[in-house]
Amino acid sequence: MCRWFALLRPAQVHASVDGRAVFQSVVHPEGRSWAAVYSGRLVRPLAVCLLPVMIFTLVDALQGFSLLVYLYLLAPLAILVALAWTSYQMRAAVAELQVEGPHVWVRTLSMCLRDQPAAETQYVLEVRQGSESLQVTLSQEALVLPFEQWPEHRALRDALRSAQEAR
Repeated sequence: MCRWFALLRPAQVHASVDGRAVFQSVVHPEGRSWAAVYSGRLVRPLAVCLLPVMIFTLVDALQGFSLLVYLYLLAPLAILVALAWTSYQMRAAVAELQVEGPHVWVRTLSMCLRDQPAAETQYVLEVRQGSESLQVTLSQEALVLPFEQWPEHRALRDALRSAQEAR
């Protein structure tokens, strides 16, 4: 994720929903459509997957070889890999954390786009602050939350530490 992207959105004042403190990262959709978010996240994987195909196509074209293999096999395969990669990233990217007492709920980008609630309640086992990120160990997963993606990382850190102590 580019650092300049964080400048496009103002820092979110953490809201409270049903008594839960809600923290949103810069990847949170904020009312944008699924298509807009998906296409924005597809750019880098598509470029990474198609670049080798384009280089090999250029080399073979300059040597006078047939390009049908690239046109009918490798380009569609590269596009499918990029689509799968983007879908995985959207299911794995943490977009929102909700904290209430000792409980923590994690919502991914995909969940936020579909307006799904967090799947399970988790507990904070450990919160460590590094030089550029928070490392949070929950009951079922470990998260690395880069400061550049979480505008309110100090308030988030304090909420997670109080959740750890409340347990």
